[in-house]
Amino acid sequence: VQAIQKAVTMYRTTYLVPPKKVRDDRKTLKLFMAPEFFFRGAEGAFDLGLMMGTKKQPGVMDRLREETSKYPDWLFVLGTYVAGTEETGVGCFNHTPGKWMSPAVAAWDPNKRVLTCPQCHAQLRCTCGALLTVFKPNVNPPQYWNADRDYFCPKCNTRKNFQEIIKSIIIDNYAMVQKGGYSRPDGVNDYCMQKKLISNLDFEKLGGDNVKLFGGTFEASEPAIGGANERMGGGVFTMDGITFGMEICLDHLSKRLVNAPDARNISIQLIPAAGMDIKSDSVACMPNGLLFNVDGGGGTSDLKINGLFLETKTFEETGDVPNCSAGCFPDPGDQSIDLFGPFDIPYM
Repeated sequence: VQAIQKAVTMYRTTYLVPPKKVRDDRKTLKLFMAPEFFFRGAEGAFDLGLMMGTKKQPGVMDRLREETSKYPDWLFVLGTYVAGTEETGVGCFNHTPGKWMSPAVAAWDPNKRVLTCPQCHAQLRCTCGALLTVFKPNVNPPQYWNADRDYFCPKCNTRKNFQEIIKSIIIDNYAMVQKGGYSRPDGVNDYCMQKKLISNLDFEKLGGDNVKLFGGTFEASEPAIGGANERMGGGVFTMDGITFGMEICLDHLSKRLVNAPDARNISIQLIPAAGMDIKSDSVACMPNGLLFNVDGGGGTSDLKINGLFLETKTFEETGDVPNCSAGCFPDPGDQSIDLFGPFDIPYM
């Protein structure tokens, strides 16, 4: 929010007071972009619900919209948000270590299949046939248990030694986009895009295949570098009649937009990153299109025009932003705003 406020003040001071550099402010799109990993928890990842919000509590997107809604002629690329989503399964803890349960023929009905322990053949439904209910155990389970679920037979009045626990955590890296001037999400003027490729910077490495997530240590189940992530969204979107293409860091190196079937007519190519600059063979925007890169790894911002060759533009002004919270990972430290433009937006 401080960075947005600083950028707005710099724009108004630089472009809207004599000598004016913008002739018609209302017809000029102001584009703000933060780098990749701006939202990455000190524990390695946030819960996805904290980004999108819940019925009880607003999320990061809601909180930012309180500020972006004040600026109707702006488009905000709010950096990226690293989220972890738990994938759970039922384990039988009659054994050490616990055994994952898998479907097998029900003991009380040969036509039904229920989750069954492969070692002791205990089944998720009680052997008496009653459905098991969930309750909170009154003991502190091992750290890897999901402690709010356990199973109990109301008919036999016995507790079953099954629990739903975390099998793995799926890591996603989302770029968050909001058009200014809107106080609520509408699916048109707000957009989230998932990074396609996993980078070794997407989470905190702890040595070997272990990563730090939610304050605990987990084994990484995807390749550390360049692993294909099938949970990908589209990299092309349109707002106010302008077609944007966006690639997060490693996706730009892999030519995600160059190879995208819907990448025609991109006027502005956006590259939020943490260790990636603009690559000439990854240019996907139309002739005279704009390429805008903010690299949190190198602490740089870069803007180029796709002409006969890539023409580098220098920023008009730069200004400092107060230090961010030291609780971030890594600590972003002192930040700055670079101000470019104005430039014509090309159309086909």
